[in-house]
Amino acid sequence: MTIQDRPEYTAHRHCIYNRAELERSRDIGCFSCMKIFHNAQLINEYCDGGETALCPCCSKDSLIGDASGYPITMTFLHGMHEIWC
Repeated sequence: MTIQDRPEYTAHRHCIYNRAELERSRDIGCFSCMKIFHNAQLINEYCDGGETALCPCCSKDSLIGDASGYPITMTFLHGMHEIWC
């Protein structure tokens, strides 16, 4: 399996222009600082015209929510971190 075939690679597209998706998510994780939280209302910073969420802990655009269809687990976030950070 190549890196481009890994779900941690393809999931990256969900960390930009993701405001609506995160608002529909129950679990949200940051693959930069490895925090998982359960409330999109904690997000108060956005870029890209207010459409890309920034992590409330580290201010990076590295958030992904479970509405993306990907699992928000430490294992999955660690895999994303290895590829993207």
